[in-house]
Amino acid sequence: MRKKLFYILVLIIGFISIKPVFAGTTGAPAINNSDVTVVNSGVESDSKYAFSLKANKKTTLEVWGYEGKVLGDKDYKVMQPRDDSLSGNIGVWIKNVGKYNGKIVDVKTTYYWNPVSIGSTRIYPLLYVYIDRSNKRIDNMFNTTS
Repeated sequence: MRKKLFYILVLIIGFISIKPVFAGTTGAPAINNSDVTVVNSGVESDSKYAFSLKANKKTTLEVWGYEGKVLGDKDYKVMQPRDDSLSGNIGVWIKNVGKYNGKIVDVKTTYYWNPVSIGSTRIYPLLYVYIDRSNKRIDNMFNTTS
């Protein structure tokens, strides 16, 4: 049992990744935004371009690409996709997470996962996004269920 639990924990740790795609106020991906310059890795940017996500009273969550049951309210969203074709095709817009150069910033998160089974039991992701307004943070938590 201990060995099986260890393998389950290893799978959970490496199971799901979240890839944020930063976007301007228009909702267009940053790479297509005329206000964004794409640079190669290793290029250092000036600290004046620093930005940290901070939840505020106007921060909202909006699920995109997922038609299944979504639990939650204005401060959290929970989804459990049971279709691997949704990997890379669903996520959450986290709107109004601060300002940069006087413009409101929205962040688009995209969820990716790999199919995982333990024996004949298929393991599915449980996706959870939470706005912690008291600490001005946005948390993502992941779990798995069969």
